[in-house]
Amino acid sequence: MFVDYTEVLLESYPSMCSTVLASGIIDAGYLVLIGMLDETRGIYVSISNINCLPNILFRKVKHIKDFVGGLNNFVSEAEMLRGYKNVLAKMKSIMW
Repeated sequence: MFVDYTEVLLESYPSMCSTVLASGIIDAGYLVLIGMLDETRGIYVSISNINCLPNILFRKVKHIKDFVGGLNNFVSEAEMLRGYKNVLAKMKSIMW
């Protein structure tokens, strides 16, 4: 089951741009969000529908087209369903 967290993330990072990519039979697509807090600090979030891996990847970026930024961090859909505020706190912690 793919849960759409787009609204939650866009409320927390209003300057995000988003891309929805419909892949294929293997992963059923993913959503990429990239948002900047200021000119040199931003976040990259990828939400996927791959059942064998954590559903949410996030990392720090230096600019809006930084697709190879900082270290990858992962959150499972189950963790998100337990409470998105803890997940948002994790995402914000990598920004400082």
